[in-house]
Amino acid sequence: MNAATLSVLSAGKAPAASQTPAATHRFKQTLKDARAGQTEAQYQLGLMLANGAGTRKDVNDALVWIQRAAERGHAAAQYMLGTHYCPEPGTAPAEQAHTAKAFDWLFKAAAQGHPRAHWRLARLIRQSHQELASAHELVAASLGLPEAQLAILKADGDTPGEPGGSALTLRLQALRHAAEQGLLSAQTELGCLLLRQAAQHGHSQGDMEGLHWLNAAAAKHWPPAVLALVDNGATVAALPRQVPDPVDVVARHALGCLWERGLAGLPAHREEAARWYGLAAAQGHAPAQLALGRLAEPDHPDEAIAHFLQAADAGSAEASWHLCALLQGPTRTPEDHLHAAYHRQKAVQAGHPAALLALAQCSDGRFGPLDTALRDHALARAAEAGLAQAQRLWAERLQALAALEKDSIGRQQRLGQAVSWYQRASRQGDAAALTALGMAYRQGRGVPADPSLGLQLLQEAAHQGEPSALWQLGLIKAAGTADEPRDLVAAMAHCRTAADTGFVPAQATLGVFCAASGQHAEAVNWWRLAAQAGDGEAQVNLAHALALGQGIPKDETAAFHWLLAAAEAGLAVAQARLGLAYATGQGVAPDLLAAHQWFYIARHGGDSSAAENLQRSRGLLNEASQREADRRAQAWLKARAEGAVRPLAVQ
Repeated sequence: MNAATLSVLSAGKAPAASQTPAATHRFKQTLKDARAGQTEAQYQLGLMLANGAGTRKDVNDALVWIQRAAERGHAAAQYMLGTHYCPEPGTAPAEQAHTAKAFDWLFKAAAQGHPRAHWRLARLIRQSHQELASAHELVAASLGLPEAQLAILKADGDTPGEPGGSALTLRLQALRHAAEQGLLSAQTELGCLLLRQAAQHGHSQGDMEGLHWLNAAAAKHWPPAVLALVDNGATVAALPRQVPDPVDVVARHALGCLWERGLAGLPAHREEAARWYGLAAAQGHAPAQLALGRLAEPDHPDEAIAHFLQAADAGSAEASWHLCALLQGPTRTPEDHLHAAYHRQKAVQAGHPAALLALAQCSDGRFGPLDTALRDHALARAAEAGLAQAQRLWAERLQALAALEKDSIGRQQRLGQAVSWYQRASRQGDAAALTALGMAYRQGRGVPADPSLGLQLLQEAAHQGEPSALWQLGLIKAAGTADEPRDLVAAMAHCRTAADTGFVPAQATLGVFCAASGQHAEAVNWWRLAAQAGDGEAQVNLAHALALGQGIPKDETAAFHWLLAAAEAGLAVAQARLGLAYATGQGVAPDLLAAHQWFYIARHGGDSSAAENLQRSRGLLNEASQREADRRAQAWLKARAEGAVRPLAVQ
């Protein structure tokens, strides 16, 4: 016997709170429910006893309760009991008295669709029954067990991710054979597989055959097939309200999805969905545990945590990500925060897109260049995982890296890669990515210039309500094109729509358009909104309006503070004007040393007027003051380069 299999909290698991008051309370409640005959509680009680969670560790008592649950049809308990009775490697045949029990329980779990039971059976009978072992291995792979899928691929000399290949051919043959025999789960799996292949390679024949098999299973009211058809945009017949229990774990979960979403003629009903999810979860189905956690999360977070923990232990990265969010709240204990960190790391290691994106965005810069490399790596992985937002952000990052490339070939390669990622994100409906793609075509960045196509893409994104697209269309209208004259009214309309959503660049630009049309008070209002959000050009324009008293009462002190905010943010024109303010005492006490410092910084930033003013300031300062002003300017520039200078908080 393999007694170690009952201990499920091994060294690689999350830190356990074995004897905390909460764990003890959970144990007592579970014991009460188990004695009352609740199958899931009997299974959970066995796990608690096996691991000493909330009570003393007792493998023998654990075995008793797990066997009770197994006898009542609990698939996960049957699987665990089967693995418990499996002989240890190297055990002599005479000592394998429990092998028959292992077969019995594993076959029972496999009959309920437990993927790991199929997998363990394949391992158990490999030497004596090669063909039968391969069949169980194939079933485990078709149920989505990664180890089985990888084993089949390796055995056939294929690599994961390659389309086609002998492993895929073998799988299709096996599924077709089972589907032709009327096995509903095989018809569904075959239909979904053919549809995925058709989508990847554009095979209309595969698409038609896939729909054929899904419709065949859906005609028998098989929930997974009905759900797959709905998710592929097909019309399905209404299911009867009293659908018989399909027993199959995947079908129970699919039925829960249909009730939750109100599909196939069923009304949306959370309680009924939870009932079906619960039946599937009792069979050890991680997606069902995840669904139960998601349903409980808004109103019953502790209950949600329990479900997510079970799903996470079964390998669900999505469950780990939910646990991270639930356990890191301000009302949680330090122990909870430790668990949150563990599950965050687990989600990242599993390649969960949102976890990777969060890692890329939360860097604090403590590791210097290594920190940047880690962020780039996480962002690239999130993009590869298919998260549209990550794909767009990675494209933006590639454009930034292209700007740093000294080699023109390398720069064009980066820009081409950025376009590819924008295309992938836009295909998923990311309107901001579609906008960036439109601008790439208009400017010829990474693709041959095509202003007409670029304009078309911008209009499509604007139709979706994307503020950045509306803003870009406003700029295009204001500038005019070879085919259309300048149209300030249309430009203002586009920018106003974008500005009303809170899009800061549009607010700053609308202020400029309003000022150009003589609407100075409205211009100031828009500049103020954008300036308070940190837009440097709006801060400069607002400072200019305040200095002149245009559209707002004159206030040179306030004008100076807005210039200072824009200068600290790195805007060269603001730095040059700030130098003039210090030199002339406009809104601040005259300070030639500070004026010299800001002229120096503005010249470094490329402002054309700053060089001449810097020379003039040198003539007004003695050598010691010049050296001090230069030292301050150089220190500011160094701090800016290292990220130590932060924009000023503005009111």
